[in-house]
Amino acid sequence: MIDEFRSEMRLLANTVSEVNAKQIRVEREVSSKVSDISMNLEATRRDLNDLKSSSIRNSEKDTSHCPSDVSNLTVLPNGKKYLFSNETRVTWYEAKVLCEMQKLHLASPKTQQDLTTVHRKARELTFVPWWLSASDARSNPGQFFWHDGTSLSTNSLLWSEGEPSDYGQGNEACVWIRSNASDKLEGSKCSSYYHYICELPAACMSHK
Repeated sequence: MIDEFRSEMRLLANTVSEVNAKQIRVEREVSSKVSDISMNLEATRRDLNDLKSSSIRNSEKDTSHCPSDVSNLTVLPNGKKYLFSNETRVTWYEAKVLCEMQKLHLASPKTQQDLTTVHRKARELTFVPWWLSASDARSNPGQFFWHDGTSLSTNSLLWSEGEPSDYGQGNEACVWIRSNASDKLEGSKCSSYYHYICELPAACMSHK
C-alpha cells in the first residue's frame, strides 16, 4: 500500500510539474505577443506622426496656402511673424481654427530663444495667458506635439517647473505661456479660455 501511495504521489508530482511547465510556456507566449502588439502600435504611431509631419511640410511648401496680406502681423527679432490676439479669450480648439482661417497656425516656439522672444512681446502687450500650438490632443496623454508633428518631450527644458500638468484622466492638455511669469511653457486643459498667438508658416516667410 505504501508503494502504491508513493507511486501516486510521484504521478501527482509529475502532473503538477507538467502543468507548471505549460503555464510558464503560456505566460511566455502571451508576454511575447503583448510585446509584439505594443511594438506594432508604437511603430504605427510613429508612422502616423511622420505622415502628419510630411503632409504639413508639403502643404507649407505650397504658397497658395499663404495669406495675401500680412500687414497685421508683428515681426519679432527672431525674424518670424506673429499675430497676438488679446481681444477675446477662446479655447485651444477655437484658437487653432481662428489661426487656420487666416492661413496661419498657432505659434510654435520650439527653442528657448524663440520662446523668450515671443514671451517678451506678449508681456509688452498685457499680462494674460496665451495659447501656443503644442498639445497632446489626438495622441496619448502626455505625448505633446507642435502643429507640424514635432515632438515636445515632457522632459524638455522649455517647461516651467512642475509642468506639464492637467493631462491624463480623460483630459486633453494644451500648451500656453504666462506673460506675467517666466518665459517657460505651461500645460492646461484645452477647454480653458485664453488669448492666443498665431504664426506665419515658414514657407510663407520667403513668399512675402
